[in-house]
Amino acid sequence: YNVLGISLGAIIALDFGINFKDNLNKLIIGGIPYYINEIGKAYIFETIRAFKESNMDIEDYSRARIDAAFGKLATAEMKNFLVNLSSEMNLQAFISLGQAPAKYNLEGKFKQVSCKTLIVGGELDLIGPPAEMEKILNDIDNSEIHILKNTGHTFSLENPTEFNNKVMEFLFQMN
Repeated sequence: YNVLGISLGAIIALDFGINFKDNLNKLIIGGIPYYINEIGKAYIFETIRAFKESNMDIEDYSRARIDAAFGKLATAEMKNFLVNLSSEMNLQAFISLGQAPAKYNLEGKFKQVSCKTLIVGGELDLIGPPAEMEKILNDIDNSEIHILKNTGHTFSLENPTEFNNKVMEFLFQMN
């Protein structure tokens, strides 16, 4: 199999790559931090606490968080897509999704990947920034990195042509 995951999906893809090594041909991960430290975890849980106390609905809160996370990088269309996606969730699902990255320990996981891996992300990503991607690159043998210029955490939506071309190029490379 070839597996691709972005952001929280990259954590799931990484876990698959570790637990099903014999079934994995290539792994593509992006928008993933090297490690979520205690400050990052505290920020995640504080954000969820603030949401619970805000009396805002999911749509309004999502819009504010998306603006804070992506700022001018996300188009109105992307913001609306993400807000609509969030607002379709029930409250518990929304809270669980927000807390998920802080509950999964990435430490030491990358060194366990044994297949050819593409690490891809946005130059301006604040969640999985290029410096974090370089650390992942150093931990995974047989890996390569591709950073999309002038994109943030939603790099695959901000520049789908370059993202898709790089993924296809990587998948068609001979092992």
